[in-house]
Amino acid sequence: MVKGYLSLSGNVSVRTTALAEDYVVAKMAKLVEEAQNSKSKTQRFIDKFAQYYTPITHPVLKAFTEVEYRERVFEQPFTSFV
Repeated sequence: MVKGYLSLSGNVSVRTTALAEDYVVAKMAKLVEEAQNSKSKTQRFIDKFAQYYTPITHPVLKAFTEVEYRERVFEQPFTSFV
């Protein structure tokens, strides 16, 4: 049977000689799925780095923002708040 086959009688009998898993498209789909489920060394490093970086930088940046806010609102240098 060739692609684009048109059956005028309504009945078609086909015998396959290979499994669906053996086709190139099926192999490509399997490789893509495996790649999506596994992480590269770089991605693992970034995840580990972010695990520590984010909790440390968030309070530090919040403190800097608070200092800047107080200096602008009260129009005094930071040293007067300490």
